[in-house]
Amino acid sequence: MQRHLNAVTNRDIEALKSTMSPEGKMQLILPGSEIIYSVDGFMDYHKKWFSDSAWTFEAKILNTRIGNKIGMAVAEIMYKEPEREGKPYYNRMIVSYDLEKIDGTWYVIKDHASSVEKSTDKE
Repeated sequence: MQRHLNAVTNRDIEALKSTMSPEGKMQLILPGSEIIYSVDGFMDYHKKWFSDSAWTFEAKILNTRIGNKIGMAVAEIMYKEPEREGKPYYNRMIVSYDLEKIDGTWYVIKDHASSVEKSTDKE
């Protein structure tokens, strides 16, 4: 899980891809968006996002639950942009991840983000 979070923090698209299911299974659930299904859709979203170099992403794993084939992790994410519409922007999120063990390796198969607090909430 930490490898996945580090890949996002470092905008490392290849490292991110290595944490994705080789079977193509993925669900990306973001506030205000339809579900993005598939690893290809997830990677397309992240390639576009990673092309912007102004943001920062800090993650802390809060808890995990690991079974034989399925696991889950919950992380607190602090996403920041130095400027959005003329002001600093942040979005503190809680993100739950589901993982599946395939041939002895864990892969992320679901990313569900919920915003807890955004700088724009105070406007």
